[in-house]
Amino acid sequence: MKNIITLLAITILLTGCADQKQETTQEIIASENVDAIQKRRDKIVLQQQEANSQIKALDKALTALNPEKNMPLITSFAASKTVFKHYVELQGSVETDQNILITPEMGGILKNVHVKKGQRVKKGQLLATIDDGGMSQSLAQMQVQKALAKTTFERQERLWNQNIGSEIQYLQAKTAL
Repeated sequence: MKNIITLLAITILLTGCADQKQETTQEIIASENVDAIQKRRDKIVLQQQEANSQIKALDKALTALNPEKNMPLITSFAASKTVFKHYVELQGSVETDQNILITPEMGGILKNVHVKKGQRVKKGQLLATIDDGGMSQSLAQMQVQKALAKTTFERQERLWNQNIGSEIQYLQAKTAL
């Protein structure tokens, strides 16, 4: 197709530049003769229209001769219920407005992920659950120790207010709490 257009353009150029000595477009523009410029423009527009009509005729002939182009664009078939197995692999890059680094408050093994890849998330939303490796048991034990220290301090304080016991015992109970 490109060769035909190139050949057509060269043919038009050669026939236009035959034995006649014609002024170039630049010479006509330099002459500042409005009538000559208009005649030259009309002539070039006519040549362009002729070239376009020849290109259309060539395209029509190519379409008629090319069997692959004559295939119908719309086909029909009976739809049936089947498993759809179609995969598309794409590569790309994603640019974000902000770069966010997510780090857990403590390390551990990832037990459960609560969001899916590509899902939108909001601030404060739980993304995943981490196996704390016994930290929750340690926390429960510390809460029991805190309750014991509080009870011990309250009792030691009541005794101290009644002038019973030593100041050291009171201060130790206060520090333990």
